[in-house]
Amino acid sequence: MSKTRAIVVFLLTSWLCAPVFAQAPPQPGSNADSASMVTVGDQTLFPIRANLGPFSASERAIAASKRLADLAKEVSISPETITLDQHETSTDIVSGDMILTTVTENDAQAAGVPQVQLAQSDAQQIRTALAKVRAEYTYKSLIVGSLYALLCTLALVLLLVLIRVLVSFMSGSNNGMGRTFVRCEFSLWN
Repeated sequence: MSKTRAIVVFLLTSWLCAPVFAQAPPQPGSNADSASMVTVGDQTLFPIRANLGPFSASERAIAASKRLADLAKEVSISPETITLDQHETSTDIVSGDMILTTVTENDAQAAGVPQVQLAQSDAQQIRTALAKVRAEYTYKSLIVGSLYALLCTLALVLLLVLIRVLVSFMSGSNNGMGRTFVRCEFSLWN
């Protein structure tokens, strides 16, 4: 019985694990992630299709999106300060000292355009998107802030009215407007 049980367990385990073993592992240096999109706000800007060193296309897109989100919040930095910093094998899209993303030859080959042209296009998309996100953020934050202040004011007024009604009820007044005075005498020289 134990031999049969061991065979059944082995067969079930093999059957359950077969899909895992059937998948081929990604080859080092291959583009396992076909294209990962760089986003800012709710806008999709451009794809990153190639790995860069140990970073997959997906990791690069996530990192670039995070940097762009941080930059969008920094209203003191103009979108026009986004420039290109060209190197032998890559072009960095930068804002001041911060590298937003890097365009490599592999990215350009995957997109089918020259590296500098791809970098210029991506930089322009970033500039346009940042301006749009900041404009939306400004209007949206003003509206949300105003509504929040209005709701807080209404909640405070309701709380004050509730306190007044409770105090009137506790003092035994019939009309809800009664006042109770406590007389207190205080003297420094007795």
